[in-house]
Amino acid sequence: MTAAQQFSTPDHSWQMSLVQMLAADVSGGRLELPSFPDVVIRIRQALSDENVSVEKVARLVGTEPALAARLLKLANSTALNPGGRAVTDLKAAITRMGHNLVRTSALSFAMGQIQRASEYRGIAGQLRQLWESATRVSAVTHAVAKRMPRCHPEEAMLSGLLHTVGKTYILTRFAGSQPLAGREEELSGIMAGWHASVGKAVLENWGLPEQIVSAVERQDEFDHADRPDASDLAHVLATGRLLADYVDGTAGLETVAAQSRWLARLALDAGTCASLLEDSRAEILDLRRALDG
Repeated sequence: MTAAQQFSTPDHSWQMSLVQMLAADVSGGRLELPSFPDVVIRIRQALSDENVSVEKVARLVGTEPALAARLLKLANSTALNPGGRAVTDLKAAITRMGHNLVRTSALSFAMGQIQRASEYRGIAGQLRQLWESATRVSAVTHAVAKRMPRCHPEEAMLSGLLHTVGKTYILTRFAGSQPLAGREEELSGIMAGWHASVGKAVLENWGLPEQIVSAVERQDEFDHADRPDASDLAHVLATGRLLADYVDGTAGLETVAAQSRWLARLALDAGTCASLLEDSRAEILDLRRALDG
């Protein structure tokens, strides 16, 4: 029986089928998002070599004009270019950005392509919501990390961009050719329970740094801020997720901040958070636009 046939059954056995398939995917490893452009895979492979030349990366990026344009836009964004010195060629942009941000730009391009794939037209709205969450959290997490002495903003940006990758995988695995009508609530529950472990498996398959994989895996651990093995990046990602809901207004932030052990772990109170969001608002919006292409 095919996956489509399993999911088209009239009862709720599709939930069991999906969970079994996710368990098999995770245990088997090698998870890959569908519709990934070949150029992004080649860039990812090239960047796994720390000594890869700027010229080689520039040649790879240059084979896809839309990706090249996105990379230049990100390199010239307010967040990465506060001095306003624009770069116009790929080698200069790549030198400014470094490997992590080139990887971020490539993955941003790939995730955007998934939304536009014809086979996912029926779930385009849901994929768009996940992507908007990813870019918003990425930009806010970058802003938070810039104020943390032991955290690298570029790693924080990438972890924020990828925090929804598990949900994206589950959604495309289930609903590539299936209607969501009447199944949204059940699917949401499955995604909530599985997205962190699925996201971890996808990122491990991509060969991303362990600290980014761990942060994405542990992003839901809001109640464990006192755990000594929780990395600073994991705390910053969780904080970025929390504050992303208040980019357009801080009403209610004081109550949430008072209850958040994650914010306490980073010595952030409601006033500091509100100031951070206000001071970074233009930068956050500009970075979101750059990531969105």
